[in-house]
Amino acid sequence: MPKRLCVRLTAAQWAELKAAQQAKVVERRLWVRLEMVRRAAWGSPIPVVAADLKVHPQTVRAQVKAFLAGGVAALADEPRSGRPPKLTTEVLTALEARLDEDAVTGARPWTLPQAAAWLAEQHGVAVNPTYLGEVLKRRDFRWKRTKRSSRHQQTDDDRQDRKEADLALLPFCRGAPRRA
Repeated sequence: MPKRLCVRLTAAQWAELKAAQQAKVVERRLWVRLEMVRRAAWGSPIPVVAADLKVHPQTVRAQVKAFLAGGVAALADEPRSGRPPKLTTEVLTALEARLDEDAVTGARPWTLPQAAAWLAEQHGVAVNPTYLGEVLKRRDFRWKRTKRSSRHQQTDDDRQDRKEADLALLPFCRGAPRRA
């Protein structure tokens, strides 16, 4: 029979445990590990904690010992194996800043293939435009879409008239006058 594990936490460890469990965003696996430690510290026997959380008792013992040795940081997941992601938050932030800047200044409209090409040139990240669009959509990022108007070129009257004449020739455009 395994030796009974007696868990006594200091005030600082209790504060760390409580702060980690009540954080705004806590990964599910980390929360379960923190709950193992909390219940064991309240005096629940390890087999009871394991049964309540549907894990093996040895898992509970290992997590409690890890917390006692290294705090909340010892309960976090280890880095996963495999290729690191190409689109890091730094690269995506740089792309979003560029798209925002060009949208505000009206410098140019961007398409996904153009954005993917810019990432390849500036950051050396080759990514499929469709995948890039999915990632930007997951991040709730929207950029200025191209409008079929010539309001942004109102400083040059001759150019304005030419563009409006060009738009009038396109029957499939929204807002173009229909000819009977």
